[in-house]
Amino acid sequence: MPFILLLFAGMMMPVQSAANVQLRSALTSPYLALAIAYFIGFLLLFILCITQKNTISTLFHALKTKQSWAWLGGAVGVIAVLANLVSAPVLGASLTFALLLTGQMAMSIVIDHFGFFHMPKRKASASRLIGITVILGGILLIRYF
Repeated sequence: MPFILLLFAGMMMPVQSAANVQLRSALTSPYLALAIAYFIGFLLLFILCITQKNTISTLFHALKTKQSWAWLGGAVGVIAVLANLVSAPVLGASLTFALLLTGQMAMSIVIDHFGFFHMPKRKASASRLIGITVILGGILLIRYF
């Protein structure tokens, strides 16, 4: 099930990008477009949260126990989506997402190898590095052919 969910989520990212680009075009501001997109996302998540039990008590417990960097995911997400929003109209969806994927894979290998952010360690093996090289080759094919 996680594989299908991740494939579906991956397929939705270009859809999100296209929708955000259209919103940006209408509003002429990438920041306002993202603020609206994130606000709509916030409303959906708020509805989902209030339908769960123990949401507030879980939040207060996490506020007391988690490291400060654990709360930065939203800010990092805004940077990633903003980069996508600005790049997609210029580079196109395929090159934009190929570059995003390469950045994700490269950082994932670093995080796995060193166990950053309390993630389990997984060696940066030759096959993983070859995988990144193949993806870089794909970027060149997308860009120049």
